[in-house]
Amino acid sequence: MTRRALPFLMVAAAITAASGCTCSGDVSRFPVVTTPPGTDGGGNGNPDGGPDGGGGNGTNPCEVIVCVPVVDGGFSGTIGFPPDGGFNLDGGVGTSGDGVSVDPLGRITLNSQDIEINYAWIANWKMGTVSKFDTKNLLPDGGIHEVGRYISVFPLDGRGRRNNSSSASVYDPSRTAIDVNGDMWVANFASHAGQYFSVTKVAGSPFNCVDRNGNGKIDTSVDDPADVANYGIITPNEYLNPSDPNNPLLYDECVLFTQELGDNNPTGRFGEGSISIAAAPEGGPGDVWVGTWIDRRMWRLDPFTGVPKAIPAGTNVGQLPDGGGMYIGVPSIEPYGSAVDSKNRLWVVHRVQNTVAVIDANTATLLVNAISPPSGFPRGGYGIAVDKQGRVWVPNWGSGPTATRYTPPTSGPIDAGTWDVFNYGGLTSPSGTRIGQGRGVTVDDEGIVWFSGDRNNLGSAALVWGASVDDGGVRIFDGGTPTPLVDATSTWSKTSIGIGLDQNKNLWVNNSTGNVMRIDRNTGGVTTSSNQAGALYTYSDFTGYQLRHITQSQGVFRQTVAGCSRYAQWDTVTWDAITPPSTAVVLYVRGSNNTDFTVSQKYGPFTSSPADLQAAPGPVPQFKFIQLEFQMSSLDGVAQPYLLGFSVTSKCLTPLQ
Repeated sequence: MTRRALPFLMVAAAITAASGCTCSGDVSRFPVVTTPPGTDGGGNGNPDGGPDGGGGNGTNPCEVIVCVPVVDGGFSGTIGFPPDGGFNLDGGVGTSGDGVSVDPLGRITLNSQDIEINYAWIANWKMGTVSKFDTKNLLPDGGIHEVGRYISVFPLDGRGRRNNSSSASVYDPSRTAIDVNGDMWVANFASHAGQYFSVTKVAGSPFNCVDRNGNGKIDTSVDDPADVANYGIITPNEYLNPSDPNNPLLYDECVLFTQELGDNNPTGRFGEGSISIAAAPEGGPGDVWVGTWIDRRMWRLDPFTGVPKAIPAGTNVGQLPDGGGMYIGVPSIEPYGSAVDSKNRLWVVHRVQNTVAVIDANTATLLVNAISPPSGFPRGGYGIAVDKQGRVWVPNWGSGPTATRYTPPTSGPIDAGTWDVFNYGGLTSPSGTRIGQGRGVTVDDEGIVWFSGDRNNLGSAALVWGASVDDGGVRIFDGGTPTPLVDATSTWSKTSIGIGLDQNKNLWVNNSTGNVMRIDRNTGGVTTSSNQAGALYTYSDFTGYQLRHITQSQGVFRQTVAGCSRYAQWDTVTWDAITPPSTAVVLYVRGSNNTDFTVSQKYGPFTSSPADLQAAPGPVPQFKFIQLEFQMSSLDGVAQPYLLGFSVTSKCLTPLQ
């Protein structure tokens, strides 16, 4: 049956004839009651309203009743922003900002803080799960809070097609990456014979989850505060592990899809390697780049569906048969880690060596297959990070307490740069231990490169130290006893893997022993989480800090707008913005019948003004309220976008089925 919309004054319906009809519920649920054929008022479809019915269309009056809404404020027509007095970011009048500020001319622009990031996503490769840790709010006792846990595979891909992956097996999740919407992508090693290498997307917010079973809520992992004894860590009954692995309706509804890549793993060798999120030159989420080291390929995935995207013809471009997707071959390296610089170049490091390949993520072309340090340099590698100046850092795992840095040239061939090596073997902790080798690496926007180390001079360890990105000079922690090296090794904290940064630039490290650590960037004070069974193993941009502070600068401005009623139709949004090259302003829209948008679907990005909200990527349904989210980004961190103003057009409609 087609749903039509009529202006309020055109409504005509005999409400008294509709026994049991109600007009409660939100815009997506309308009173529909079907009377069986042959009963009074039901009809059998006879167009002349013959013996079997009065209307002849098989419906009773409930189906044609229009619940006339009360016009309860808001507007119909066009309303402009900002109101008198200019933009306000203090939460008043339905506004808020994250990573943005109002400049002296009254324009919204990016500020130095970038968008807030509040979670670390760490994979447990032996258990086949990914844990979500709150990096902003510690527990009342000062401990680290695990707020969610998710199976790392889902039996459908992003197009809703059945795949070969399910919770019946552990798929060895490892690297994670966080996109600009806060959604998490995890690469699955798939190290068991017969499995497929894959990538899974998990929604970072209930906004982006899907009510697949139609029960009116989002079924997802939650830490129950009533379970006082276990509060702070997710127990087995607090995350969804399907009793039937083949039934998608039994999975966590924030686990969105799994995209398989390449061929079946016949031998059981580890297959998945790097994962990074690129910037999107037009704004919105960028492409997801994934490396499979067993076959030396780099895959470019659609940020919404996970489907491998087309790659222009060029060097080492290949395509699998039967629609398996296109890839870029990197025959000189086995992709194991990756990072994206501010020019949107993807740097990919070789497995256990510091040779790197480079891909232009804007054009999806291979720039160089291999750049290696000169003879005599340490050759170990593992993690990788890029600083604000585009210099590439690799800790020399397997080669001692050193790190190498590659500085690309400002012009000319990208492989004509220079290499430097920094030796941290002389650093000692307060307990007298020294660095055995580094493993993870990250860089902040204050010019400090941070390392995690998994061995000291005594054996397996949990180490953290920092240095200047300019000269490699060591940064000192000072919690009363100044030290260049934090050694947090204990029975419960050993074999540190990756290191990441939260919004306050404090350090987060995951350990193979099953816990995570938060290290205060100033004092070196260490806070640890509870241990979980299995082994944590993630050394990528697992908080999203690198994407938001190194690859691109980003912020959002949100405005809530009230329509005339819950049947307001939202037509267009027009905005006035200044977007120099390398910047973008794009729009996302959510709707709700109250001002809580927690479980509202997100529509967008609308990339140009005016945006027709009733066309793709809409249509936006009828709601009392909409929340406009303008995402602003700068690829180089220098050029700035500005939002000067915007207007919204709406009209009052009434749904009729």
